Amino acid sequence: MENKHKSSVHFVFNSLPPIISFSRFLELIQEKFQDVTLSPGWMVAYSPPLFTQTYTRLMVEDMYDMIKDVPQKVTFPVHALLVQRGWQHISWLLSQSPRFSLTLWQGSIHPNISDLLFVRDNSYPARVYYDIYEPTLSEFKQAARQQGRVRRFYPGGDLMDFLFPAHTSDLHFMSTVTQHNSEEVRWFTVRDLPSLMVQLTGAAAGMLVVQVSSDSEPAGVPLVEGSGESSLTLQDVLLLLGQRAEAPWGVHLRICTQQLLEASLKLLHSAYSREELYRPVWISMEGVQSNTQDKEKWRGLTEFVSTVERLFPYVTLVPATLSTVSQRVAVHLNTLPHGREGLNSLKKMMDRYDLILEEDTKHPAGAFRDFKRLKTEQRGGRNTNLYMISDPS
Repeated sequence: MENKHKSSVHFVFNSLPPIISFSRFLELIQEKFQDVTLSPGWMVAYSPPLFTQTYTRLMVEDMYDMIKDVPQKVTFPVHALLVQRGWQHISWLLSQSPRFSLTLWQGSIHPNISDLLFVRDNSYPARVYYDIYEPTLSEFKQAARQQGRVRRFYPGGDLMDFLFPAHTSDLHFMSTVTQHNSEEVRWFTVRDLPSLMVQLTGAAAGMLVVQVSSDSEPAGVPLVEGSGESSLTLQDVLLLLGQRAEAPWGVHLRICTQQLLEASLKLLHSAYSREELYRPVWISMEGVQSNTQDKEKWRGLTEFVSTVERLFPYVTLVPATLSTVSQRVAVHLNTLPHGREGLNSLKKMMDRYDLILEEDTKHPAGAFRDFKRLKTEQRGGRNTNLYMISDPS
């Protein structure tokens, strides 16, 4: 929407040398006049090639710590040319409260229409304002209304939002939203090109599972395990997904070595840079555990997370350190916890993570009933998805 606040006073407080401290500024708002919308921002600059640094996790978390307890609505001004590369952190901030919104602003350089569409495609339209000049604003409006355009989905976003978006192609809210069950998401293991083509050209939707391996030691080109003499490569899969951008499939890469992880992340980065990877991407690595006390495994987990952060952070991690990553996290459980202690642990996980279970795993009696009860009792927090992976071929 255009940047129009009709019924509220709009206070702006940027990180310039302050006359008063930020905490004192907030105190004065509460004391003198509370009926306002706050707009706290960051000092950023965009002047390539020297100044192109985007919003960092530290910047965003510091802002949240300062603003999280205020009762007012808050709109965060973000530079339109920096927001897509910082979406990993900006989207986290936006998700922390329904009171939060964004105001995209521009400097002397006009933003790309693609960047503006990316933000619109990954947020609720009513929570984003646009302080953008003409003719870019009109061109953006026209592009946003284009029927049948492919959604520029953030690869680290919610799989359920990708498969079942809550708005129509022109991004107006649907009048009625059908509730979909994450346990019924279809999983398909990629083993060869013909069967992959059947999925991408058919009516089905879900998650493609790609077991990444290599035919050489040390690990060389990332291949799809089980593809046999055809030697289907990960690059082949990503190129095909780029050509079938409208196909409603995410991709889950299961990787066995650090070398293949790095090679795979570089391929993902390349596809994303070409704007050919607007779909959910999940990454897991064999032997990496989030709840291990083994020092060697913990070192492997740390290396896994840091490599993803360095080469291509726009993903969902499976599994991950459960307190120190900024990506979306899906935790792979061997079984559903049960009993009082187990349910308390499950409830804490449900407040922060999606959950994955193998369909053929034995689960304690009543475990699914307890999970569904806890899910029903969730109020105001994130909507936990439970994915059931059968033999996904």
